[in-house]
Amino acid sequence: MLKKNIFLFIVIIISFSFKTFGQHIITGSVSDIIKKPIKSANIMLWDSVKNNLVSAHITDSLGNFHIEAKNFLNVQLRISSVGYQERHVQVVDSLSQYIAVVLNELPNNLAQIDISSNRPLIERKIDRLVFKVENSVIAIGSDGYDILSKAPGVRVGDTGVGIIGRNSVAVMVNSKIINLSGNNLITYLRSISSNDIKEIEVITNPPSKYDAAGNSGLINIILKKNTVLGYSGLVSTAIFLGKYAAAGLSGAFNYNTKKLHINTSLSSGTGKYFSYNNYFIERPFSSSNDYYQNVNQRSSLRGSISLDYDLSKSSSIGIKYEQVNNDGKNKNKRLAEYRSSILDSVINTPGISNSDNVSRSVFLYFQKKLDTTGKVLDFDVGYLDYNNGSDNTFLSRGFDFGTNLETGQVDVNSSLNQGTKIFSSKVDLSLPNKIVNLEVGGKISFIETNSLTSYQSSLVSLANQGNSFRYLENISALYLSAQKTVKKFNIKVGLRAENTVTNNYPSLGYVKIKQNYFNLLPTAYLNYKINTKQTIGVSYGKRINRATYESVNPARLYTSTYNYEEGTPNLQPSKSHVFEVNYNTDKFSSSIYGNLVRNGFAWITLLAPDNVYSVLKPQNFVDISIYGLSESYTFNKLSWLESYNQLSLYHEKYVYTIGSINTVNNLSAYFSTDNTLVLNKKKTLRANIKFYYQFPEISDLNKREDYYALNLGVSAGFAQRKINISLNATDIFKTSRLSSTSFINNVRRRVDDYNDNRNFRLSVSYRFGNDKNNKRFKDSTIEESDRIKK
Repeated sequence: MLKKNIFLFIVIIISFSFKTFGQHIITGSVSDIIKKPIKSANIMLWDSVKNNLVSAHITDSLGNFHIEAKNFLNVQLRISSVGYQERHVQVVDSLSQYIAVVLNELPNNLAQIDISSNRPLIERKIDRLVFKVENSVIAIGSDGYDILSKAPGVRVGDTGVGIIGRNSVAVMVNSKIINLSGNNLITYLRSISSNDIKEIEVITNPPSKYDAAGNSGLINIILKKNTVLGYSGLVSTAIFLGKYAAAGLSGAFNYNTKKLHINTSLSSGTGKYFSYNNYFIERPFSSSNDYYQNVNQRSSLRGSISLDYDLSKSSSIGIKYEQVNNDGKNKNKRLAEYRSSILDSVINTPGISNSDNVSRSVFLYFQKKLDTTGKVLDFDVGYLDYNNGSDNTFLSRGFDFGTNLETGQVDVNSSLNQGTKIFSSKVDLSLPNKIVNLEVGGKISFIETNSLTSYQSSLVSLANQGNSFRYLENISALYLSAQKTVKKFNIKVGLRAENTVTNNYPSLGYVKIKQNYFNLLPTAYLNYKINTKQTIGVSYGKRINRATYESVNPARLYTSTYNYEEGTPNLQPSKSHVFEVNYNTDKFSSSIYGNLVRNGFAWITLLAPDNVYSVLKPQNFVDISIYGLSESYTFNKLSWLESYNQLSLYHEKYVYTIGSINTVNNLSAYFSTDNTLVLNKKKTLRANIKFYYQFPEISDLNKREDYYALNLGVSAGFAQRKINISLNATDIFKTSRLSSTSFINNVRRRVDDYNDNRNFRLSVSYRFGNDKNNKRFKDSTIEESDRIKK
């Protein structure tokens, strides 16, 4: 059981007091109601007695302003920005003062807004690139999945989301991690209406506020917020057709009062999915061909409810419960052929596996605005309970062509029961002031994983492979971040300190393995604003990548008598260094980036020249250096066309530390173009054409061949866009299947993979109730759940 821990974070707030002589000075910031800085807001210093303008100013890219005058007698600030209500603030006559201004959005109906091609689509902030969804023709009638595919530097597929130049990525909504992956994540993204999305932040080098785990970037989906009262909802359904069919149904209902905000969602799906893997293995004196085909019948159910209550104008509290159920049944067959100069033998292995996993999580949060200058205290706490049960049954039959006799049969039945509990809590304190904007905070998490593996088999060596496993982990972290704007320069530095303690209790002859390591993880950013549309910047960050909990479990999981996977109890974390130099305009983004991974690990297939066993095992096996040039360009000068184009050219160097594997250098590239065509004046009928091409690249031990795909789609909106219908065809020519080759221990291995890449999807959605967006719950964060192998 997970130990109950009570902890206390004590943050000492140091106040700054500076006296300015000579000129009177006003500094301040302008933001919306969710603390989003408003760029280029108009600041007018107005004489209240004479009723005339004294001076005019605008906010910078961070929403900050600076005004100097001989005195501030009888004056006020008049602040305005397009799409917001104007606000007047009376100024006191003092030498120095800081004023934080919050503007409310005008009550415009999004469905009546005419998207203008003159509005910027891309904005560069000091630590992230922002895609302005509201300014795009796809802002209405799409979903979160479609919107993400247009964001600069983002790659979206049916199995997940990625950032060019990053091995992995985490997805956030309103700055909080979504604890979903794979198909569950895709289903969730499709449940978000584009009408609710304000912008998407692409963070290639996450600042110190966020967990430093993983060689990954972050994608943050910012949803719109307002306080419009009433109810709203969305119901959608979709039919998926690959080799087999699948269907899904989802719904959301939201209700707002002046103080209480309720959000609920429910989604389900069921269907069959087809995949196959074909392995060609060449050893010095023999070869084999192993074909594995799988039909996965799976169903899922996900539901959540959240309550958000405003205690006062300056404080709020909330709670959210979420549960995800996934059931699966795999029918697979495996045919392995072994030969020297001629076909010697074959082994046929049909099998059935079943899985049932349930994830339950509870999040609580408290937010307190400490004053009117933007000082905010956030406290989050979360608990997740994940349970997985699975069983696998297969029967291997062999035939020897030399003797023309069956070589006997082996029946195997295995079961795995696993449970993971995670408790996580953190505190964040924002301390903006006239000298520097500070952020401080801390986080603590406790993880416990238990699993039990058992076997029944006619083969004694397999029947003895049972194993019990227990893993405990505690991570404590503190961070400090400071940001300062000096004329056209914007500087941000941060430092995150993390201490990790793990206790691994494997069986099978292992002794307890304990690790205790401390890391200082710095980040730094420097931006220069050339003019209102152009910026140039540079950034650096250090990160740590920890293993999944299954990766350190030594239990063997067999899929046939000669194929199994097992974890590595003493697997070590890897470190990575990321840097970037970028240049950005409102439609163009260019970056030179580097990603250095040391002591890298992954699940790799180990083969020996003198036996036929294939072992999938995580290993610390490589140092990786990737340097690249990435270009993104958005074209929206025509009212009927919006085109998103990406090109990344990069060099990969893999230095292997296991086996007799030579260092590999490779030059690769990725290109994509995503085009939305508006087919009528009301902009309710649209077509989409997307094409991407991936050149040969390195992945772990494998050299991947090139692959590409053409996707087509059409969508239509009806009843003032409350009803949307879309039809999408993915990989029409079936050209995105993966093929790769590896060479280790004098054994060559080629793999062909296919996962229902070509498919068709018909979806229908209906929005009801108040067209305005409901206040969204502020999730807590359990990033550690990403390391559960789901």
